[in-house]
Amino acid sequence: MISSKRPHVHHLKVVDADKENEVLIYAKWEVYPQGRPDLHKLLQPMKKADKELDDYGLLREAAHKYFCRCIGEMGKRPHIRKFINLRDSRMKPLGAWRS
Repeated sequence: MISSKRPHVHHLKVVDADKENEVLIYAKWEVYPQGRPDLHKLLQPMKKADKELDDYGLLREAAHKYFCRCIGEMGKRPHIRKFINLRDSRMKPLGAWRS
């Protein structure tokens, strides 16, 4: 499924038609053929209010700095980011789906 608001986001959902369309697998990818267009927003420092939400402000700030560094380097180049991959735990692992 491709959204007109976010054409770089792609979803995949596999359902079992014999079991009332029970979701077996769900995945989401973000595709950036020219790098991230929102890179300048992602690299902004955290707001002070976000740091003071709870006792985890320092941890949240450290994570923000780490991911900004990673995204900053990767975001300059074309890339695909696998965002979510959920699978029904009752399914047997097959090929690439092995845990």
